Amino acid sequence: MHPDSVKGKYTMNDSPITALKGVGSKSAQLFAGLGVSTVEDLVRFYPLRFIPYEKMISIEEAHTGESVAVCASLVRSPHTIRAGALKITEARIEDFSGKLRCVWYNSPYIASGLNPDEEYVFAGTLVSKKMGIYLEHPLIYKKDEYASLAGRLRPVYRTVKGLSQKLISKAVRAALESYAFGEDYLPVDIIERYDLPEYRDACIKMHLAENISDVNAARRRLVFDEFFNFIYSISRLKGEGNKTESGFVIDTSGIAEEFTSNLSYELTADQIRTVNEIFCDISSGKVMNRLIQGDVGSGKTVVALMAMYAAWRNGYQSIIMVPTEVLANQHLRTCERIFAGFEDKPELILLTGSLTAREKDAVRTDIASGRPCIIIGTHALIQSGVQLNNVALAVTDEQHRFGVRQRQSLSIREKPPHVLVMSATPIPRTLAVILYGDLDISMIITKPQGRLPVKNAVIGAKERGKAYRTILNEINAGHQAYIICPMVEESEAVDAENVIDYTEKIKGIFPENIVIQFLHGRMRQEEKDNIMCSFAGGSTNILVSTTVIEVGVDVPNATVMMIENAERYGLATLHQLRGRVGRGDDQSYCIFVRTNDSEIAKQRLEVVGRSNDGFFIASEDLRLRGPGEILGQAQSGQMHFELADIFNDAEILKLADDCCRYVETEDFRPDDDELIRFRRHMEDYRDKRLINLSI
Repeated sequence: MHPDSVKGKYTMNDSPITALKGVGSKSAQLFAGLGVSTVEDLVRFYPLRFIPYEKMISIEEAHTGESVAVCASLVRSPHTIRAGALKITEARIEDFSGKLRCVWYNSPYIASGLNPDEEYVFAGTLVSKKMGIYLEHPLIYKKDEYASLAGRLRPVYRTVKGLSQKLISKAVRAALESYAFGEDYLPVDIIERYDLPEYRDACIKMHLAENISDVNAARRRLVFDEFFNFIYSISRLKGEGNKTESGFVIDTSGIAEEFTSNLSYELTADQIRTVNEIFCDISSGKVMNRLIQGDVGSGKTVVALMAMYAAWRNGYQSIIMVPTEVLANQHLRTCERIFAGFEDKPELILLTGSLTAREKDAVRTDIASGRPCIIIGTHALIQSGVQLNNVALAVTDEQHRFGVRQRQSLSIREKPPHVLVMSATPIPRTLAVILYGDLDISMIITKPQGRLPVKNAVIGAKERGKAYRTILNEINAGHQAYIICPMVEESEAVDAENVIDYTEKIKGIFPENIVIQFLHGRMRQEEKDNIMCSFAGGSTNILVSTTVIEVGVDVPNATVMMIENAERYGLATLHQLRGRVGRGDDQSYCIFVRTNDSEIAKQRLEVVGRSNDGFFIASEDLRLRGPGEILGQAQSGQMHFELADIFNDAEILKLADDCCRYVETEDFRPDDDELIRFRRHMEDYRDKRLINLSI
């Protein structure tokens, strides 16, 4: 189907996908696992990448390791065998030049109904593995059908077991046919000013592109929309927040000197500057909304505690919110350690989900009393049942876990507190100013003196033995180690290590007395917390995990971080992972295992291998990847856009920011209908989507 043939025939955007022809209840359940429930969800379910439909070749022309399309007929009907839980379907095909095996995994239905007397096109990757040389999981087309596609692009979507690429493409096309796009919400003035295609055309070509130019143009518009909608809405939130006339006035005179005199170390110049900026805000009488952006280990927490100490000295309460109960307990221990040497110190109150109902009631009563203290807990602190009557300062740690709406909920109280949020994600300041538009920004770049830098090593897969010996030496010295794998469990589609099989494998490598556990995001929160507590307490020697530990509890005794398939991660993610070690006084190590020999993989891993500077790494990541990639993936821990990537798409981000400024000028003069559509769209975006975007 050519993109121009798609027409919005019906208004069923919010209808369940079962309303589409060819999508039954079973398929709908599988789509739900991908977050797709409605027709609109399908339209926004953009491809991961595009693969050209290969030119048809003969079997003898096919080379291993390449994507090929061969026109052939069946030698015999497909048959299926079991290999454990795996169903392997095999068929033999032939053409004038030779014969070839085709193999499908857990798809016994895929080759059913094929006519042995008819020619088909089998398109897949020719591989050489233990089973021999064969065409792996090929898609099957009728000869005439494939001839019409050759030379064009095939979209590749995220999928789950049981949901084929063909079925997804068919459902997406049906969604595009029935979707009511309506008039573009962007006025003609903006579309022409920023050289953007119409939204309808961009959306269709994002799925049904004929060439790379179509993809680039379509993606540029959709990425622009994601950035523009987000930035514009955030700026509106900031404007609404600025309407607050006054906030708590906190007298900060003498506080810095009093606090630092009780510390066993000196603050860095960046920490002192950030404290001064915060103190200027909280003593001004206006509500503070400030972000502390600092690399891992830069000392953000002690700066926040100084502000909370100032609030306590003035007779107020302050709260610090963290994403998990494990982190809440960690912050409690950090506060107890820092305030241990203080002659006069604030009361610390902890509110977590593991408290009994009676304990929670007692804590809520303490909070409601308004007596000066520091309160530590999860976002439950700002939910119903907790009376924040005297809270002058609210701090959120690992701030990307808390959405704009959650922070804004603090501001709707009778007397809103000052808000301080912290981020360990290093991004260039020019991007930070745009992305955190509702916040003023303080940056802590230099790290405290005395902490040993992590030693890095980039190794090949064949050198794992050396890494295991390093881990064992550190364990024998009384330390612990992390091993990171990209997958939870084995996948036929992805050749990468997974935590479940990897854990079993290394249990056979390390001595029996070494305690090894695994952790991944599919576990229940209580189970994850228990495993992290066991590791933090020293009961577990090696923790095999996915990136779920990227932002997590500090374990100063962990001195080795080994990252498998390191080339699969963004540099920012690798840097965040490395930040889990080097938290104590002992020398720590980070081992990046590269399993891809491509030049770009080597270049990118060389960046983290030679530098521990998160801001340098972020800028190098932007330089190496650039905005030219067809489809960028959002960095872990960043905003969860569908297509946009703040690094790859930095130039589009700046255009969207420029557009947000433009619409506030007198030069922006849409006609009445355009203005109504624009405002209606932005209100709908804020109601439906902004609440789900975290920054």
